[in-house]
Amino acid sequence: MRELKYIILHHSGTPATNGINDPDGKQIYEAICRNHHERAVKEQWLINYVEKGREEDYIVDYHFLIGPTGKVFEGQPIEMVGYHCGNKIMNLESIGICLLGDFEKIIPPQIQIDALIDLTIDLVKKYKIPIENIKRHKDVVNTDCPGKYFPYAKIIEEIKNEMGKSVEDYQKEIEDAKTTMVRLGIITNFDQKEVDIERLSVILNRLINKIKSTGGAYGY
Repeated sequence: MRELKYIILHHSGTPATNGINDPDGKQIYEAICRNHHERAVKEQWLINYVEKGREEDYIVDYHFLIGPTGKVFEGQPIEMVGYHCGNKIMNLESIGICLLGDFEKIIPPQIQIDALIDLTIDLVKKYKIPIENIKRHKDVVNTDCPGKYFPYAKIIEEIKNEMGKSVEDYQKEIEDAKTTMVRLGIITNFDQKEVDIERLSVILNRLINKIKSTGGAYGY
């Protein structure tokens, strides 16, 4: 698995959908995938990003694409590099997310932005990517992408707010869990950082016995 340090945000610079019969942008997503795959197979300069002999495995430059209804389409597998930001080092170390639409012309729908925020938070948590390393394409190379109407500052603010809440909620959940475990006599020592299989067996046995003794319900 490659080391991931950045998330790069893009717009497709295309219409978000292919008309009324394509509400979530699936046809646009498929067209982008088709074009990028064909280019990867034909163009030799992609040899730095595509393992030799695996050109046919290349799906699309972006790892995720998001349609105007908030539908998230999976693109290039995370473990594979995508040629999405025009900077070799950043491509090697980043996840590319593309919102379908041309945000030089229109404002992205809120539901699409919400889906981006949720996805980005999940990726930040999973891969431990600093919030300050969430960049726009234009922060990396000379381009207008993801467009002048892309609400970057608002997105970062929302991510910071949500991440702050999630950390506080998680810490509270830990403290509540500790209190409950001590009260029930299941775990009494939280100073031990490593749990071997024998201690884990004791903890699980205590939990099973407690469930049996209470008829399957604890008196919280």
